[in-house]
Order: sequence, then C-alpha cells, then structure tokens
Amino acid sequence: FYSQLETRLADNCLLLLSGMKADEVRTVRDFYEKAGFSGLNERVKNSWGALCLARGVFRAESPAPRAGY
Repeated sequence: FYSQLETRLADNCLLLLSGMKADEVRTVRDFYEKAGFSGLNERVKNSWGALCLARGVFRAESPAPRAGY
C-alpha cells in the first residue's frame, strides 16, 4: 500500500481523513506516519474521528501537532 501512496499523492500535500471510528484514529495516524506523513491535528466527536496529515513542505511549515476536541 505504501507504494500506491507514493504514486497517487503529491510529495508536498495535505491529507484530510474523516469518517473513521474514534478507536481507529491512532492506528490510521500511525500507518500514515510510517509512510512519511506528519500528524497535524486529530479530532474525535460523538465516536467519530478525523485526521489532518502533511507531507513535504507542508510538514516542514506546519505548526506543532495537536490533538483534541
């Protein structure tokens, strides 16, 4: 799957993932971090989660990661 990420996503990009179960957020974040993304923000509300991840220049220019809601 990592190789598909390399061909489908730009080197410098933001990725927003939403609509996952709250207990899946950490697993999904860890997977994308292994693929070179940095977790910028994560939210959980009413048992649903969302992630904002960055790669490339967005990763370097982004503020420190936050978690909350």
